[in-house]
Amino acid sequence: MKRWSNCLTVLGIWVLASLLAIAYIGSHPYLGLAIAVLGGIAFGVAAFLTYEAEQREKKNTDRQD
Repeated sequence: MKRWSNCLTVLGIWVLASLLAIAYIGSHPYLGLAIAVLGGIAFGVAAFLTYEAEQREKKNTDRQD
C-alpha cells in the first residue's frame, strides 16, 4: 500500500506542475515554461527519493532475514 501512496504522490506532483504550466502558457509563456521545468525537476527528485527509500527499506529487510 505504501508503494501506491508514493506513486500517487509523484504522479500528483507531475499533474499539478503540468496544469500550472498550461494555465500560464497563454498569457505568460516564459513563466509557463519555467513552471514546467521546475515541475519536471520536482518530479524527478520525488521519484528518486521514493525509489531510494524503497531500496533502503528492501536492503534493511534483507539484512534482517
